[in-house]
Amino acid sequence: MSTLKNKLGIALRLAALFMVTASLASASIVGWFMSKHCDWDFVQQVGGIEVTTVQLENGRFAAKVRFDPSGGQAITCKPRGMNSGLIFDKASVHVNGDEVRVKVYTSVPERGRIYPDTMMVQLPKRAHGNYRLRYENPDHSFFEMGALIVP
Repeated sequence: MSTLKNKLGIALRLAALFMVTASLASASIVGWFMSKHCDWDFVQQVGGIEVTTVQLENGRFAAKVRFDPSGGQAITCKPRGMNSGLIFDKASVHVNGDEVRVKVYTSVPERGRIYPDTMMVQLPKRAHGNYRLRYENPDHSFFEMGALIVP
């Protein structure tokens, strides 16, 4: 009987530990699964995207990506829709030859997380120069956004 109680106690403790761990991790897991790469049409529908360069405190340069999927700001064009249930989750910026490729992702809000409309993505050290700025769609097609100068 004593070994049965010990096994039951261990099982209950493991179950409780699993539930606590699962509840703490569930918000970030849901956000990870819900993260969605936006296409150019959606970006334009909610007010556009702005990409500029800034110098960081460490002397390196970063792409400053401004995007508001809620549709509450006219960043580069007038928004045509509102999405109060979406947030700017992350930005991807890659240097590829003579071009800088940008992608933005949306997600659902998570409790306790701050959602900026601007994100910094550090550029490689060798990235100085003039680049074609291109938005990469989920189907790997591109939209030409103009030029990006990295001093």
